[in-house]
Amino acid sequence: MLEVSFKVLKIRLYNVVAPQPWGATVTHSQGIVKGRIDTLLEGEMKRIREYANNGHVALGDEVLEYFRWRDGA
Repeated sequence: MLEVSFKVLKIRLYNVVAPQPWGATVTHSQGIVKGRIDTLLEGEMKRIREYANNGHVALGDEVLEYFRWRDGA
């Protein structure tokens, strides 16, 4: 598995969200799945855990380290 550090690539990522009511119906997953935000959350959390277990998503201290680097702290 190839692992490339965000510090080497110097990539800065930002999440931009549009606030919506918790019970709003949204389109999710490449426009395929629709549902209320509060009901879609459980599935999304499951996927995040699976991605993290496979090394595809950073969690915890690694994310905080990235934010500190990104924001120059």
